[in-house]
Amino acid sequence: MERFLLFVALGGAAAYAQAAAQAAALTGRVVDGVTKAEVRKATVYATQQQSSTPQSGALSFRPPTTFSAVTDAEGVFRFPAIAAGKYTLRAEKPGYLPFRGKSRLDTTAVTGQETAVGELELLKQGVIAGRVTDAEGEPIEHANVQVIGTRRQGTDLSAMTDDRGEFRIPRLAAGAYRLLATKPPPSQAANAVPPGEQLLVNAPTYYPSAAEESAASTITLAAGEERTGIEIRLRRTPAVRVAGRLAGEIPPNTPAYMSMMPAGARRFGGANQFGAIAGSDGSFVFHNVTPGDYFVHGNLHQPGGVKPLSGVTRVSVGPQDIEDLTVVMAPLVRITGRVRAEGGAKLPAEQVSIGLRPMDMGLPGGWGGRVKPDGTFVIENLQRQRYGMGGNAPKGWYLKALSAGGQRQPELEFDVTGAEMNLELVYSDRPGAVSVTLEGSPEDGGQTIAVAIPEGARQLTNLYKAAHIAAETKVVKIDDVPPGNYQIVACPSSLVPSLAEDAIWERVKAKATAVKVEEGGTVSAAVRPIVESDLDEK
Repeated sequence: MERFLLFVALGGAAAYAQAAAQAAALTGRVVDGVTKAEVRKATVYATQQQSSTPQSGALSFRPPTTFSAVTDAEGVFRFPAIAAGKYTLRAEKPGYLPFRGKSRLDTTAVTGQETAVGELELLKQGVIAGRVTDAEGEPIEHANVQVIGTRRQGTDLSAMTDDRGEFRIPRLAAGAYRLLATKPPPSQAANAVPPGEQLLVNAPTYYPSAAEESAASTITLAAGEERTGIEIRLRRTPAVRVAGRLAGEIPPNTPAYMSMMPAGARRFGGANQFGAIAGSDGSFVFHNVTPGDYFVHGNLHQPGGVKPLSGVTRVSVGPQDIEDLTVVMAPLVRITGRVRAEGGAKLPAEQVSIGLRPMDMGLPGGWGGRVKPDGTFVIENLQRQRYGMGGNAPKGWYLKALSAGGQRQPELEFDVTGAEMNLELVYSDRPGAVSVTLEGSPEDGGQTIAVAIPEGARQLTNLYKAAHIAAETKVVKIDDVPPGNYQIVACPSSLVPSLAEDAIWERVKAKATAVKVEEGGTVSAAVRPIVESDLDEK
């Protein structure tokens, strides 16, 4: 028995030694991106890069494996025994920006070796803290404070005030920011005021107490800085009642869901958006509406599988109540269509996807679908409004022309406010291209991306094209670019959403290069990289 146990022990030890010999190791160090000092007790994650592999004629997927390690007092981390292969490394620690530090992509762990990956950088977070008060200086609880202009992957950050009216917004990179505070009144509550008096409510307010973003004060943060004592005093604005009635073939006793959305709105985080339900007689009312331009939208789902009804109208709200607004309800529409290739080329229709976007900001939208192998498509239940055509074309193709109801649409837009429509989309296999050369060095961290933005369309619609620039070559080719005039820019991918902001574009457009792309041709563009500091007010 003792010999057997000894045999098992020796065999287990041999197996362990063999496994250890076949394992790989990674080591490195986490440092502060500004001071280069070690960052202790940071967590480092190593995720093995894996892909789908065919097995027995079927495609199977094995989820990636992630290992973790914690840095020591010198900021050093080590993965002593992991499987050989390619890994993505990232580090994180409370008080530092997530996803902002350098990560090592395509780090290869070699069997039987310890690979040094160098340094991973973390950047300390900035913080803005303060309080929100009313016009008399009293604290406002449950007000939403939103950061405008943040470049953290284009995502606006926000915080809610507590019972003292205080807020704290962490995870901010160094840069210039504006704040927007909102405390919308209950949209369903009808507030009574004495005859002859105007109801006043809290209005969306930019720091310190501005009605428009252009008049807001800017808060500039250094890396890792915590700015406290910020006070936003909410403005008061008149609020009115907007009432009306649905028109059209409205089925009895079927409620319609109503909403009001600011025309042209891109933000406000729910402020200045109102909801209501139309009664059995089609009447509806919105309470506490602040002045401005709105879309009033109605949706009614009919029983028995009958096509839903929808209606929308635009209204300008002033200081007086509105009692006679009419929203005409009509069945949702569908569009049918066909895609084809220009000339005698063969278009892989099944690789085409259709995407529609509303041309009026503030209206609902975002429909689309795939094209059948025979080149036909159908999109059901569309709101009656004007759309821009987008979607994805197969590699080596671009959408060249759109006809709606037999009429050519030069701007690739069409209108279905009236009736259902048949579309024809013509694709060309002769797109242009832009060869981009990066002049100078981009910022450390993140991938540098070259973007071709259509002239006059900085909203970064699906018309824009982009490609990642390899650090070792500083050259990239942006393929499948439709002919036209473009501005070519280069920046870290996390900064791309900020280019849609007019104020930021004015500060960085000097680094853009204007080009004209011809069908089937390649044009060259040398661009200087946009860095984070370029986005800040000087």
